[in-house]
Amino acid sequence: MSSSSSTTMSSSDGANADAVLTHPFTLGDVHIVGSAHISRASAIQAEALVRGIRPRYTAVELDEDRLRRMIVGERDEQSRVARAEVGVGAGQTLSEVISLTLRGKITQHVGALTYAAAGAVLGSSPGAEFLAARKAAEQVGSEVICIDRSADVTIARVMAAVGQAASVKPSAPPTTSSSSSASGGDQRRRGDDGMLAAMEEAGCAEPNLVVEAAKRVLRAAMQGDEIQPDDLMQMRVCGTKMVESSRVKALKSTGGPVADAFLGLPDMEKEQGRSRDFYSAVFRVIADERDAIMAHRLAQLAERAAGEPVVAVVGAAHVNGITRKWQDACMPEYGESIKPLLAMPSSNAAPAVTATLAIVTGVMVLARRFPRFIAASSGVATGGALVGGLIAARGAVQVEAATRRLVEASRALPPHADDLV
Repeated sequence: MSSSSSTTMSSSDGANADAVLTHPFTLGDVHIVGSAHISRASAIQAEALVRGIRPRYTAVELDEDRLRRMIVGERDEQSRVARAEVGVGAGQTLSEVISLTLRGKITQHVGALTYAAAGAVLGSSPGAEFLAARKAAEQVGSEVICIDRSADVTIARVMAAVGQAASVKPSAPPTTSSSSSASGGDQRRRGDDGMLAAMEEAGCAEPNLVVEAAKRVLRAAMQGDEIQPDDLMQMRVCGTKMVESSRVKALKSTGGPVADAFLGLPDMEKEQGRSRDFYSAVFRVIADERDAIMAHRLAQLAERAAGEPVVAVVGAAHVNGITRKWQDACMPEYGESIKPLLAMPSSNAAPAVTATLAIVTGVMVLARRFPRFIAASSGVATGGALVGGLIAARGAVQVEAATRRLVEASRALPPHADDLV
């Protein structure tokens, strides 16, 4: 029995699954939507597939806590902002940002702000595909199941993995090439050229004008000026095309780290020493471990469904990892290998690490502005570190405010106006 079908499968109303996995014992199918988390198209696809297939279970790449927060936000946006734990609404003051840092929540906060800003640009709420799938599931009598690991555990394991990578001797670098030894300026220019090329490949018209529009939007958001709707619309049209292009690339990928396939981070094979170790550690935790966990939980659902279909909505970058692990995940003994991946690391230093990162960021800010002052003495440097941490925290407050302005500007655009362009 093949682990997956060679082609996508359609529901009764024509919606396609991006992959279909068959349980080797129950012969039940798991229909997977590989989504982009800030894509309205993914939300439409997920809802249509659930409606068409009417699965016994609808699985989503969330933990129970994240799903709960999304449901609260969907019901009452103002209430969500007022009592947000992370993301928009959680870091409106300096004391709130410091509290997030000390509680080890600053990483989740920054990630949530990033998704909120991207969602505002694209005209879609972050995680809209999960809420759309949940809504359709309720209407067809399908039980919604969260299959992802707790975000708190994932963040803690990332911090522990990074700490461990930093404590060992860096791995030997791969064979150097002219590209790997290029100057920082050359690397930035290649990065800019690569972005423009990606925009052209995705079908964006006049990428240079889109970049200029993006700069104006960012400047206005940070300074509290009016964001021009035409600039935001240029970003939305191009951004929507780029997100879909990246999603398709991730689904076609035959392997490799999530960064290469979907997130667009540096090629692992070109990274050297400690930087390479850092990326390897992070992607092992956020990609391989979660792929294994979600594959196992989907296999359990397929077994419980006893031949009835299951629909799963996960990020596109996880589809191939889940597929590769599927046959093993269906074996009874696989569950034992998953247990260690669900546990907090033995020493959870996430709050201390994130606080240190904030202070280090502040030191870098001060060192760039006042290098002689920072170098004056160790005592001054220590005080500068604390002040620098406060500067970093204040910067986070500014980013929160800018994100809120971007969200408000997005709401002023006509609904789905990008469809008319």
